[in-house]
Amino acid sequence: MGDGLGEAGAAGRSGAPLAGRSRYFSTVGNFIFSTVGKSVQRKGENLPWIKKEYRIKNFIYVERTFSTRYGKGWVCRNPNEKETSEKAARVNDRRKIKYMGLLANANFGEGDYFVTYTFKRELRPACLDDCREIWRKYLRKLRDAYKKAGQPFKYMWCIESENCAMHIHMLFNSDVPLRSLPPWPYGNPKIELLDDRKWHSIGEYISKENHRKKRDGEQAHTKKTMGTSRNLIRPQPKVTVLVSGRWPEKPRAPKGYYLDESSLENVVYENTFNGAMFPCQTCRFIKKE
Repeated sequence: MGDGLGEAGAAGRSGAPLAGRSRYFSTVGNFIFSTVGKSVQRKGENLPWIKKEYRIKNFIYVERTFSTRYGKGWVCRNPNEKETSEKAARVNDRRKIKYMGLLANANFGEGDYFVTYTFKRELRPACLDDCREIWRKYLRKLRDAYKKAGQPFKYMWCIESENCAMHIHMLFNSDVPLRSLPPWPYGNPKIELLDDRKWHSIGEYISKENHRKKRDGEQAHTKKTMGTSRNLIRPQPKVTVLVSGRWPEKPRAPKGYYLDESSLENVVYENTFNGAMFPCQTCRFIKKE
């Protein structure tokens, strides 16, 4: 479940995190947090303000936020007893989008394949289950082609069917020439090669189909519509405990990097457990040439 932060309707990008409204107090053995008129008191725990830093290839992804669980160690979860709330679902979606973006950029780069597999009208699968079965068989053929060439097979894929004709997106490594890949017998796939930009948004795009959506009376995420290979590099953050929830509106870039200003977000989130509001900042630093 993570840190239990939900999106606030009044979330903004003004920058200054709750200036004048959020104050930090500390006493011996106790930590008291005053947040928009609500207080959370904890005894004997680590400070909940943290910075997560992901160092991947040519960039650094940084997130400064509040965490209700950092420092608690491993916790055994009870079985789900009720449906996930809309606020919690939005939190899960946001985390999934962020992580899939990191995953894609950690494993794929210039020249790798991004292919959209479409279906001719007369060959379209009747339902999502049929599409998954078709894709399972084709994915096996792709694995065999890479194995025959003696190359690792890294990939991310998703089935997209919401408000459109059913199709499949796949991002995978280009260590095997296109002419050696098995043909797609259901239509004409659209093949694109990743360019040389520092950050690609394809990972976020692939994850969007796994968001919480209604389809024929059931949740889309109850059926597998997205997958990755097991051999991908899984980004792990370096976590630093912060002394407070105050930080510069525009962070300073580490030596040898510059701030990607299009990635900078200063927003306010709602804690889904107690309704308190907390600031969060995310950004990317790109390595200089």
